[in-house]
Amino acid sequence: METHFEFAQPENGSPRKVIQDVRALIQDVEGVLVEAGKRWGAKSKEELDVALAKMHEARKKLEVQARRTAETTAEVVRTHPYESVGIAFGAGVLLGLLVSRR
Repeated sequence: METHFEFAQPENGSPRKVIQDVRALIQDVEGVLVEAGKRWGAKSKEELDVALAKMHEARKKLEVQARRTAETTAEVVRTHPYESVGIAFGAGVLLGLLVSRR
């Protein structure tokens, strides 16, 4: 039996949505860095190119990690649905108690 949850849709905070947001953020940062590179000298442009390459590598690692985590979580929830709901409920109660004390 396959269970689908509304929160798992891409528009509602799923790993796909997070990855899309990270990609958009990186594109925005790239735009800023390219504009900054145009205003600075050649040496700074080389440094910016290195920074962009590092950002792309970090994004790829983040995508792989997010995908693995999502797949693992989905598998655990599928194999142990009642335990997962119980843990989520317990965590919600604890957070509610902590927040209500303030």
